[in-house]
Amino acid sequence: MNYSEEINKLPIAPFLDEICEQLKSSPSRFLLLTAETAAGKSTALPVALLNHFEKNILMLEPRRLAVLNIASRVSYLLGEETGNTCGYQMHLENKTSSRTRAVILTEAILTRKLQSDPLLEGVSVVVIDEFHERSIHADLALAFLKEAMEMRDDLFVVVMSATIEAERISHYLNDCPVVKVPGRNFPVQIEYAGNKNICDTIISESKKLNSENNSILVFLPGISEIRKTKAELEEKNCDEEILILHSSISFDEQKKVLAPPKDKSEKRIILSSAIAETSLSVPGIAVVIDSGLARVNLFNRNAGMETLVTRMESAFNAEQRKGRAGRLGPGKCVRMWNENEILTNETPPEILRTDLCSLVLECAEWGIDNPQNLSWLDEPSAESWNQSVELLELLGCVKENKITAKGKACLTLGLHPRLACVALSGLLTENIPEAAGVVLKYSSYAEAAPFVQKNFLADLERRVYKSAHYIPSEKKNLSKEEMLLCGFPDRIAVRKQIVREKNIYASYQFPSGRIANLFDDRQIF
Repeated sequence: MNYSEEINKLPIAPFLDEICEQLKSSPSRFLLLTAETAAGKSTALPVALLNHFEKNILMLEPRRLAVLNIASRVSYLLGEETGNTCGYQMHLENKTSSRTRAVILTEAILTRKLQSDPLLEGVSVVVIDEFHERSIHADLALAFLKEAMEMRDDLFVVVMSATIEAERISHYLNDCPVVKVPGRNFPVQIEYAGNKNICDTIISESKKLNSENNSILVFLPGISEIRKTKAELEEKNCDEEILILHSSISFDEQKKVLAPPKDKSEKRIILSSAIAETSLSVPGIAVVIDSGLARVNLFNRNAGMETLVTRMESAFNAEQRKGRAGRLGPGKCVRMWNENEILTNETPPEILRTDLCSLVLECAEWGIDNPQNLSWLDEPSAESWNQSVELLELLGCVKENKITAKGKACLTLGLHPRLACVALSGLLTENIPEAAGVVLKYSSYAEAAPFVQKNFLADLERRVYKSAHYIPSEKKNLSKEEMLLCGFPDRIAVRKQIVREKNIYASYQFPSGRIANLFDDRQIF
């Protein structure tokens, strides 16, 4: 096939036709594509697949910003506006048309498509990008796809991953072919800074920049550390432009980071979470400063809840971060730990460490009541699965291992089942906006920009209205606190005692037996 000059510049270009032909001839109709950083796989492969396959192409990305960025880039390579041949879909946004054949989407959207159309009629190829991140949505989608492919002989799947566990993943995909593509990484000098102050290190490295690539990318564990570092840099009169790259900031601000500076001589300091490790190309990076810390979701089975834990990143993540400094030319990576510190090889996949409630409900809708009845790359633990079933039964989403009408309604809302039940309580009170407001307070949009929150509320209210036929018509008078308990009935605690010593105001016991101490008389809600 003939490709544009832009595509032919990419390291993956000589392999594109081979990848498509190997996919077509793969006995399992799976193909595993491993590629180094900057190979161009995410933007060039959709163009090649459009040329080789007649039906539509779906490509999954783990992050919303990556969806926007890749859809825009693919459309540019096609010489079109986004929403024509290539478009995108994610929660709260859909930019596709009747002409769209390639859709870039967030992972949870594919699950919804599979639930509504298990055969994925009209789709030729599904591409799962950045599979090495092992999100719970990607694992679930792949397990569902394996079953869907048994019912269709013309559905193909490409799994794209960094060079990790290729043999194991290939075996899981019915011993599919593996295509390895080189990247275009320049050498990166590594320096270990130990326990030096990260702001002093940023300022010191900034003074050394003198090339056209004069931006510094700083990896920090979360938004609180990002804001604290930004404030400290400003206190130290840092002259460089300081930008934030994090999922909680507006898309316009995120896009600004991904666009080259208007003045190429302008130095930029970009404070980022793990969002910049993969999928995104941040222009002008010459130096990466890696805090060595990552924020990871862990499910505490005893408490029945997830907690965000900050800990040392894995060796694989450290390599991914380092690679950001070598995409445009020779770079430097400053690691804020000692060289003799030992890192774990990789972070365990989400399916082994996070809340399975949403996954179990999706499986119930798919007709799976036991994890052993589905083919997993890593099977979820029976303990976590059973605990999720117990909660879903308490919420009224599952009964006798079958999904209920309420469970089906929850799946239409795009929320965790707990928050979905809170939202559905608005149907009982005939006050959907009030219930939606309670959900917002405890959702991932709680600190989002006002216009994003407005869109979230409008979309949620619309979805709840549409799901009314799933819910009995009985009406109740519920306070905001009672609405919240519709999703957290297991959080009702019995007050054991009132203690006015040691700053403890009251002590409460939960059904699990755990004790919570309230240190003053503030209302919890």
